[in-house]
Amino acid sequence: MRILFVNRWVGSHRGGTETHIRELALSLSRRGHQVHILTTRGKELEPYRSRIRIWYVDRALGEEYSSGKFVRIRATIFLWRSFLKMLELQKQGHTFDILSIHFALEAYFAYAIRFLFRIPFVFVFEGYSRIEGIVGGGADLNIAISNDITEKCAKAHGYRPTMIPPGVDLGKFKPSHGTPRLRRAYCNEDEKLVLSVCQLISRKDIPTLIDAAAIVRKSSGTIKFVIVGDKGPERNTITRKIRDLSLESSVFLVDSADYDQLPQYYQAADLFVLPTLYEGFGIVFIEAMASGIPIVSTTARAVPEVVGDAGLLVQPRDPIALAEKILALLQNPSLIATLRERGLSRAKRYDWEGIASRYERLMMSTSTLARDHATGVHALSLMRAVSRSAIELLPWRTHPPS
Repeated sequence: MRILFVNRWVGSHRGGTETHIRELALSLSRRGHQVHILTTRGKELEPYRSRIRIWYVDRALGEEYSSGKFVRIRATIFLWRSFLKMLELQKQGHTFDILSIHFALEAYFAYAIRFLFRIPFVFVFEGYSRIEGIVGGGADLNIAISNDITEKCAKAHGYRPTMIPPGVDLGKFKPSHGTPRLRRAYCNEDEKLVLSVCQLISRKDIPTLIDAAAIVRKSSGTIKFVIVGDKGPERNTITRKIRDLSLESSVFLVDSADYDQLPQYYQAADLFVLPTLYEGFGIVFIEAMASGIPIVSTTARAVPEVVGDAGLLVQPRDPIALAEKILALLQNPSLIATLRERGLSRAKRYDWEGIASRYERLMMSTSTLARDHATGVHALSLMRAVSRSAIELLPWRTHPPS
């Protein structure tokens, strides 16, 4: 099967959605499929060129992941450039059996391509918004990464996507044997290390973690915090807050690590904490579980579904409760051991081998059935999606929460 993933940011940005797309593409490639990705130019996919065919379009002038007031103009430029690239690929003889689309922006591209070339597409809900609910409903196949998203689609739009969660590479993310060298860079043998891995964006609510760290320090000076994040829009705010609370010696902000280096951070940690305000899924949670470290997070959206009994949860925006859970867990070795074993067991259900096989079966059957649809039906679905989503343009998001 020849599969084309189309996503604006996977080539130039690193986040949960981008990790999901990349690892799914690699897994399908390992299963013998010809996998292509169309995305904006960047370095994130370069290490995988031997396994995936990558097609780039240039970024719009001044374009970044957070594109500011010109976000819709730049999104439109991406769509137009992607459409021209697709015409070029078709002219060169590159054909595809199915498109894999993971956000509303690219769905408009997919509708047009399906209409012109009769290539079916799967819409994967990485999060939920009303726009995604509208445009995703017209796809040949809908998949949601959590039951939370599935239920939202059912309630708001009357259809229920198939739920397939993201996977985790159990060969890469696994418990440490011994003391990782990376750990010594942040704490001594008698100290504990708390890890957070996320984009530095507002909905991850890292300021609440900083406030919790200040509370923890008053009770114990032997607990250190490492936040592995990218250069997101909240970075300056977080850096300033660490400085204002005089936490420079106990809270370390690290630039986003290479994906291959991330397992070392998980293995070095005693606890994973993320005070998130929203998650469509939360790949970092299954990475933490597979690495054998317990979790403290919030009750926001899909988090309880993913973490289950492998962690402790508090209400969002509550640094006092967060600090109490961190202290209670790190002072209870028996509970840590219990949560560790639960997490390791829970992580097995997210092994990429099983996850990719489910995608494979659905994509293959969809590709076969969808090609029998009349072009007129595709034109009608395109018109319906565009007209319905036009009503929602004001809250239109041009990159998903990840």
